Amino acid sequence: MKQGGAALEKHNVEQKLKGFLSGATVSSDSDWWRKALNYMKTLSPSGVELEIMGLASFDFSADMQSNSNFYIAQFLTVILECVRTRNEADFCQALLNCCLKINYEAIVQDDALVGQIKAIQKAGKRNFEEFEDLLGHNLCMISHFTGF
Repeated sequence: MKQGGAALEKHNVEQKLKGFLSGATVSSDSDWWRKALNYMKTLSPSGVELEIMGLASFDFSADMQSNSNFYIAQFLTVILECVRTRNEADFCQALLNCCLKINYEAIVQDDALVGQIKAIQKAGKRNFEEFEDLLGHNLCMISHFTGF
C-alpha cells in the first residue's frame, strides 16, 4: 500500500469531501455545504488535514478540467456559508486556518480565491460588529435598570 493510502486508512479518511463539493452535488442539493461541514466534523484533526490536502490534487474530473482550484473554491464557499449563517464559528475558523496553511500558494496565485477569502473576512467582521452592538445595547440596558 502506498504511504498516502496508509495515512488515509490510519486516520479513517475516506476522501468523501470532494464528493460533497462536486458540481453535480452543489447543483442538485441546496444544503450541500452543511453536509460537507458535518462530514468534516466526523474526522480527526489529521483526517481534516488530509481531506484539505486532497482538494488541490488534480483528479481529471470535469470540475477540475475548467478550474484547477475548483475544490478549494467550493471549500471556501462552505466556510463562507458557515460564517454567514453563524454556525460553528470556531470549527469554521479552524477549517479556514488549516485550508490557508495547506493551500496558501494556490490561494494567493488565484484572484478569485483571494476574493473569497476577503468575503469570508468581511462576513466575519460584520458578524463581530453586530455582536458588539448587541452587547453594547445590553450593557446599556443593564446599566439603566441597575443604576450602575
